[in-house]
Amino acid sequence: MSGSIGAHRINRRDVQPTLDDYITKVLKPFPGFQSCDITGSYNAGTKKDHGDIDLVVYIDAKDIKKLKKDFKSYLDSLPDDITIPFLAGKRQGDKAQLFGAIVTCGFPIHGTTDPVQIDNILVTTRNDAAFQRSFLNLSAQKQALFQGLV
Repeated sequence: MSGSIGAHRINRRDVQPTLDDYITKVLKPFPGFQSCDITGSYNAGTKKDHGDIDLVVYIDAKDIKKLKKDFKSYLDSLPDDITIPFLAGKRQGDKAQLFGAIVTCGFPIHGTTDPVQIDNILVTTRNDAAFQRSFLNLSAQKQALFQGLV
């Protein structure tokens, strides 16, 4: 088990096909969806598996607070075989959680029914998407240094 929702680790080779499924089944039907990009440790290319998939999701919207609530509600409304109820944690049985700028859900790893945790970092402009991608692709040490300096 991995992540805060009790999902499974995902082999590196399964990340892209799982993301392709997620885009088709979850993101494209959501109003205003523009693009998404994997961010974080996956881009370093050094790990054979991952505890979650971190995505920067650009959705054309005016109000980020409303967008986060609407997106969480949308994830909650999808069938259980698309957004899988959490297997463990404080929100066991829930299908989505909102924590700061991140909306988390469980989604089946391509070709299985085993869920992987997907962290959706929602942004409402292309510039925010580019910034989040570049910042989150930094090592944890560099992120902490920049945050400390700010």
